[in-house]
Amino acid sequence: MLPTGAEFKWKFRINFFETTLFFCHFYWGSKDKSFVTYDKNIDLKYCLHIISRIPNELLLRCQSADDDLGNHTLSTGEEFKWNFHPNFFGTTLFFCHFYWGSKDKSVVTYDNNIDWKYCHETSNYYNCYWEARPDGFYASGDQKSWKLLNKWT
Repeated sequence: MLPTGAEFKWKFRINFFETTLFFCHFYWGSKDKSFVTYDKNIDLKYCLHIISRIPNELLLRCQSADDDLGNHTLSTGEEFKWNFHPNFFGTTLFFCHFYWGSKDKSVVTYDNNIDWKYCHETSNYYNCYWEARPDGFYASGDQKSWKLLNKWT
């Protein structure tokens, strides 16, 4: 039973056959209603955001085992983002190599552990935010609370 104003959230992976289906059934007094909350046509996607808070230019290259997203140059406040679907096995991994002046650092920007801790649902996406700052790399799911996960050194 959910109290007024409460919400119920859950995360899941799409099955190998892509036939995953969720539906909810609501009861309120003598009324009841069912509807589909997930099927392949209402697919939730992930969006990974890399935001530069670095003075001058930040160079980066992000990739997974399947996708090389190429080289990108960001000025302070600029963002590079991409959408993807985690695989059925929960082994999707993205990493980015960052270059700032004489510094460089490779950072895992998405894996199953980061998903559960730092990716949050908004609209039709699970958003995972990263900020590159002079002292290191911060992750957030809501762009309000940030956690330093990696330092440049």
